[in-house]
Amino acid sequence: MSGTKVYLPINVYDAAVERMAYLFDRFERVAVSFSGGKDSTVLLDIARQEAVRRGRTIDVLFIDWEAQYTATIGHVAEALARPGINPVWVCLPISTSNETSVYDPMFTAWDPARADRWVRPLPDCPGVVSDPEHFPFYRFGMTFEDFVSEYDAWYAAQGGPVASLVGIRADESMNRFRAIKRTRGRRNYKEDGRVVAWSTQIADNSWNFYPLYDWRVEDVWGYIGKQGIGYNHIYDRMWLAGMSLHEMRICEPYSLEARKHLDKYRILEPTTWARLVERVGGANLAAQQGRSVLFNYGRKARRPEGMSWRDYSLVLLDALPVPLRAHYWRRIRVFIEWFEKYNGWADLQEESDPALEAKKLGGSWRMVAHVLLKNDFFCTGLSFSINLGEYDQYMELVRKHEAGEPLDLPPTPSEARGRPITQLLDPAFSSRPERLSLRKPPPNKLAALKEKWSDI
Repeated sequence: MSGTKVYLPINVYDAAVERMAYLFDRFERVAVSFSGGKDSTVLLDIARQEAVRRGRTIDVLFIDWEAQYTATIGHVAEALARPGINPVWVCLPISTSNETSVYDPMFTAWDPARADRWVRPLPDCPGVVSDPEHFPFYRFGMTFEDFVSEYDAWYAAQGGPVASLVGIRADESMNRFRAIKRTRGRRNYKEDGRVVAWSTQIADNSWNFYPLYDWRVEDVWGYIGKQGIGYNHIYDRMWLAGMSLHEMRICEPYSLEARKHLDKYRILEPTTWARLVERVGGANLAAQQGRSVLFNYGRKARRPEGMSWRDYSLVLLDALPVPLRAHYWRRIRVFIEWFEKYNGWADLQEESDPALEAKKLGGSWRMVAHVLLKNDFFCTGLSFSINLGEYDQYMELVRKHEAGEPLDLPPTPSEARGRPITQLLDPAFSSRPERLSLRKPPPNKLAALKEKWSDI
């Protein structure tokens, strides 16, 4: 699939209705992933109408993060109570990265050990799942990515083929455009040789479908207004607070993407914000400094005068709690070894071409320092993917540290002085395979030509 947009001779609403009918014609089991946001609200409404028209029902999965807007929960309760919907409202201790704190790098919703600080009590609504024994695959504290992956496999095994509807749009972000566009390593739904490009196979008999993939944000709000359907009224407050249509997102507010808007949270729902500050470590600091160089906002952080990027990175690592230091070093070590293997480098460069660094293709200590300053727990700034089982691996590091077992830790700045970093990698530890999306930087064609014709 090319990156060129091809416009269809049909409006996005009619196209989405046709896609929905196509899926209901072919799948007896249709499910929807719901967040309470505008996109999934529109998706749910179109799917529900098609189900009711056919005398069917749909299963709707909503993962409740506990520390969420009151307006979001009110909208979710209203939406999931409508005819044609079987709600699966998950209120289990599930974890996500908390990039506002180095002391609490993972936030676990509905953690029973912190029940006295929950932002709100468990909801009393149909479909709420709060019993850890409900799902056979569930593990305490498993990450959102782990839960969704294992839920999909479990749900698919409960019956016939499944069409899982997801409300992502290519226009929303480059990552979501790539998620829909990407063909490498992905299997689409096929029927009689026809490939449904807006799909991804997620289990043997289950596929994700993206019926709203070509909608723009204006289309979403146009549908809500013209159809007169209920929506999350936190968007009204976001608009009054000066946020643009493209900035308004409903997600956990302490991720890398959402952290920059934490300063708006206290304006939108002050009472919720007061409880969230007590519940989520680092939230107040991120609200005040999330758009500053302290968190490397805009990749504008500078190294201290008289200090190299390598020394600065090692100083930042040395200041972290030991388990978190080991977690970051595990991935940084893979990063270092990649450039040693493929580029023959004994050490990372101090700085790479800024254009390459922006694309996460450079191999520099500046990139490492920026990842540490951002509290980028998954090291996405070094081209790592969000791996399944990451919470379990981190908690294993915590366990080993508390038990006094050895951990693979980075050298201190004094230990590293004057020696290539590859000479300082502890041979007692080996890097585990990681999903690293690096590739060799493109050759400098202009420099190659200059060298070739230098004698002219």
